[in-house]
Parts: sequence; structure tokens; C-alpha cells
Amino acid sequence: MSNENETNNDWKDREMGALWKKQGRNQTYLSGTVKAEDGSTRRVIVFENKNKKAENQPDFVIYESKPQEQGATAPAAATAGVASSGGGDDLL
Repeated sequence: MSNENETNNDWKDREMGALWKKQGRNQTYLSGTVKAEDGSTRRVIVFENKNKKAENQPDFVIYESKPQEQGATAPAAATAGVASSGGGDDLL
């Protein structure tokens, strides 16, 4: 039992943040926070790499999140740098 507690503590010590799955207008994406080395917390957003053409290219791209304008339903990065593909039901 104590070995299980030690394992849980190890995972907690290595935790860097958390992400939540969200549905945008054109695709599903992840949004959350990560801890920087200096201890500060950064908000991030993660999109599928729609421009992937080779195995050595990343499946997902992480961006620092900027505050949303009121009334916007999807982050601005959803249309900048990451191409969308219709419904987005097959993402993530």
C-alpha cells in the first residue's frame, strides 16, 4: 500500500499542468495550464497539426493562450497557423 502512495506522490511531483478538451467552431482542441521552470503558470492551447506531411512532424502544436475577446467562441489561433478541416469530429 505504501508503494502505491509513493508512486502517486512521484506522479504528483512530476505534474506540469492539466488540459481540457474543448469543442471550437471547426475543431476540437485542448486548453489548460502548464507550469514554467520558474514556477509561474502559463495558459496554453493545443491544436492538431493539420499541415503534417511526414512522420517526423508533430501531431499537435502548443501555443501560449491569449485572452479571448468577449463574444468569441473559438480561440484566434484556431484560424491562424492551423488549417481547419470541416466538422472536426474525428479530431483527438
